[in-house]
Amino acid sequence: MPAPPSAARRTLRVVSPSTGRLLAELPCATDGELRAAVSDARAALSGWAAAGFEGRAAVLERVARRLA
Repeated sequence: MPAPPSAARRTLRVVSPSTGRLLAELPCATDGELRAAVSDARAALSGWAAAGFEGRAAVLERVARRLA
């Protein structure tokens, strides 16, 4: 679960290389958040691999439709 925002939390500034305009300021992950994300990804890997090409393609197509 993400940590609540805090004034002391580090951020990453995203700047347009063409205009120099600030596009966003994103919170940096804490060590705990990073470890949790890596752990979750490792846990999901075997299921994702077992889905096979067709299964993974179907998931990505559903994601693409939701983003459109």
